[in-house]
Amino acid sequence: MSLLSPDHVRVGLSPREVVIVRRGGGWRRAPAERRTLPCPRPPQRAPWQAALPLLAEALDAGGSGPARLSIVLSNHFVRYAVLPWNEAFTRPAEREALARHRFAEVYGEAASGWRISLSECHWGAGALACAVDEALAEQLVALCAERRLALLEVQPYFMQAFNRFRRRLGRSGCFCLAEPGRVCLGVFRKGAWETLHSQRLPADAGPAGFGTLLARLLGATGVAPGMPVFVCGADGLPDAPDDRAALPPADTANGAPLAGLPPLRLLRRASGRAADEAIALWGAA
Repeated sequence: MSLLSPDHVRVGLSPREVVIVRRGGGWRRAPAERRTLPCPRPPQRAPWQAALPLLAEALDAGGSGPARLSIVLSNHFVRYAVLPWNEAFTRPAEREALARHRFAEVYGEAASGWRISLSECHWGAGALACAVDEALAEQLVALCAERRLALLEVQPYFMQAFNRFRRRLGRSGCFCLAEPGRVCLGVFRKGAWETLHSQRLPADAGPAGFGTLLARLLGATGVAPGMPVFVCGADGLPDAPDDRAALPPADTANGAPLAGLPPLRLLRRASGRAADEAIALWGAA
């Protein structure tokens, strides 16, 4: 590896903060540098608009050397839809058109200004479609191009967290990701997505409010009895990195059930892993 390898910058964008972890390239990597920048809260037409100026300033302050960027978007910025398998729509352009139609059915005219991407799926299985504001995608690309930075990927937080734990989840289950102000819950069976719900969580909800919302989402998805429910989260909710106080005492494998809920399997980073090694956005990665 060249001693002049570019730095790798991992970025997390959310309505309340921008998280940046910069790791030097080269044969001997310097310790990662982590910065968390709180976002101002002026009236905005879109929830992501306050975060981009902070990201630009932070990248400018980080130096002019070469760097590669990986960006994770808060679920506040992303809309999701599960597309059932349809053998009449198998080509990429056809599947994207089907996804766009689905978003338009749910969100109306606003969906015409969104950029859509779909997860890979095997024959006969449903796919997960993700949509973000086209303006957000364009501004991220422009921000990197202006600074001659290589943009490696832009990934929704739900998928980043799910992929992080994928090998521990098996082929069927329910995956719930909590971040400040939002909960996303998806059901997958035999390696394919069946449904996904994303809903706001009041800032003062606490564990009881989280449990109530989780019970409602599980009821809406029709989770089968005995299906494992995996939960990871942040900010005082299950899976705060070193604090289990958000739930009643539990053994090392399963959380004690909240009222009306099946046992929750709490997902955590591997023991001994540095918090910034995998960016650790909002406690869950």
